[in-house]
Amino acid sequence: MKTPGVYVQEIAPVQPILGLPTAVTAFVGRTGHGPAGVAAPVDGQAAFEAAYGPADRAYPLTLAVADFFANGGEAAVIVRLPGDATTQASLDSALAALKQTPFNILYLSPDQIEGDVPVFARETAAAFVVEREAMMILEAPAAWATAKIDEMTVDALGYFSEPQLSRMACYVSRLLDESGPRPSGGAVAGIWARTDRKDGVWTAPAGIRADFASGVPQRFLTDGDNAALSARGLNALRSFPGHDAVIWGVRTLSWVSDTFRYVPARRLVDHIEDSVEGGLARAATQPPSPALFVTVQAQVSAFLTEIWKAGGLMGANAAESFYVVCDMSNNGPYIGQGVLRVDMGLAVQHPAEFVPVSVLVEVAAT
Repeated sequence: MKTPGVYVQEIAPVQPILGLPTAVTAFVGRTGHGPAGVAAPVDGQAAFEAAYGPADRAYPLTLAVADFFANGGEAAVIVRLPGDATTQASLDSALAALKQTPFNILYLSPDQIEGDVPVFARETAAAFVVEREAMMILEAPAAWATAKIDEMTVDALGYFSEPQLSRMACYVSRLLDESGPRPSGGAVAGIWARTDRKDGVWTAPAGIRADFASGVPQRFLTDGDNAALSARGLNALRSFPGHDAVIWGVRTLSWVSDTFRYVPARRLVDHIEDSVEGGLARAATQPPSPALFVTVQAQVSAFLTEIWKAGGLMGANAAESFYVVCDMSNNGPYIGQGVLRVDMGLAVQHPAEFVPVSVLVEVAAT
């Protein structure tokens, strides 16, 4: 019952922002058969084999995908390259096929079991993952199985900008099984996915819990080797008693960015940004207004509070862990343009040391 002369505006309840997937992995490379140049999602090894064939050493991608699912991966996207070797044209076509496909991790497979991903392919893909705000797992060069530690450098992988380096991770070395060497990148992506699911995307996918389902590292690495590799932004695959192969490092290739030198920090920020963008999409039917600002502020704060409570953001309280700004102070310039701006600060490494992140969402124009 309404009181005469009093008009009440009903405010819709705050809708929660849901975390989006973090470990959908796009695999690009050769297979024995299957559709070429098409981004096809697969949700398990059986589905992959039905479309592309069983694991076959003639096609390293098939081994990488098998290792992905064996080590905890659940969602993959496959883009088969035609022909016997990766070319610039075939890679460009594959990446174009991925442009409208959601994924979080990119992996390029060598054409041959003891071959390398071409430098031009690494460099092209590095630009692509920056555009898509994704990560790329690089397969270590085959020569690193016997190379001196001092010869293992980021420069040997290609020429990359700092934004690209912060979205790339490389693991030394490949794996070895009873048939010989095999790629390690697919297994690493599976361990990332497994760690995300069990402990959160902010958890380091490394250490004893980051062990492989099968295989051993192709070469033995000492503590000194590990320290030298880490200083260069490279991660070691190591073996210990009771653990045939484990990931022993969480570095990106970046050496400039203090924040994004580490895989978990880079991936957590991406996850938050993606989830906030997706969660605010429903605001698109409303023009900017004080009421909308309050609703959005509450939505984003609630989402970040849950991540903080789970241990993803650092701080003894929410104020030390994040901040959210969505009001006229940052939205004034966008009024009438159909854009909503949300500014966040995320304490991904230390309390009250905020990584600034801005999200722009299209909304109804006033």
